[in-house]
Amino acid sequence: MDIRIVGREEIRKPHTLPCPHGCEHVIQIVNVHTDEVECELCEMEAEHRVGLLLEAIEECGIRRPDT
Repeated sequence: MDIRIVGREEIRKPHTLPCPHGCEHVIQIVNVHTDEVECELCEMEAEHRVGLLLEAIEECGIRRPDT
């Protein structure tokens, strides 16, 4: 997996990226073997999903190496 941050004009899958927030950038999750964009998230949606993932990690009792 690789991550790219691109401007809105470089969205590869505009029909799957509803962004009502007016974000200037899009985060693309890219397959390193095929260079295919697997997922695109606006800044706000990415931040929201990261929060959900961190909450799930805490609920599972998984400890990060830095804690």
